[in-house]
Amino acid sequence: MADHGGQIPDGTFEVTNLQVATEPGIMPFNILDPTLTCTISATFQGQGSMTWLNMKSHKEEFEARFFAEAIGIPPSDINLGVVKGHLVEGQDTYTLKLQVPPNTFQVGLYEVGVVVTFPLWIGTLGYYEGLIVQAATTAA
Repeated sequence: MADHGGQIPDGTFEVTNLQVATEPGIMPFNILDPTLTCTISATFQGQGSMTWLNMKSHKEEFEARFFAEAIGIPPSDINLGVVKGHLVEGQDTYTLKLQVPPNTFQVGLYEVGVVVTFPLWIGTLGYYEGLIVQAATTAA
C-alpha cells in the first residue's frame, strides 16, 4: 500500500499523488514496457502557514528526486532523475513530470517513489512511496 506525507514547521505540506504512464494521454498503468519511454508524475501541495507563504513569496527552489527500488532479482535500484523548480505566489499545488527514457527499467518489479525537498529549508520535505510497477515486455 502506498504511503505518503510530509512535514513543514507549521501548516501542511505533502506529496499527494504519484503515477506512471507509458504514453501521453493514456491512463496511468502499473505495467510498463521497459523498451518505451514512460512518464512519472508527482503532485505536492502546501497550505495554511506563514512558513509556506514565506517560501512562496521568496520563490524557494524545490527538488523532486524520483527513484525505483528493485523487488527481488534481477533488477537493480534506479535513480530515475531530479525535477527542479520554484514555488510561485498564488499557487499551492504543483504537478511535476519526469520523462524516463527507454531501457531504464529492466524486466522485473519495482517500488517507485519520490522525495520533494527544499535545499534552503532543512527539515521541510514530502514523500510518496509504495507505487508498485512491473516492467514487462509483451510476447509477440
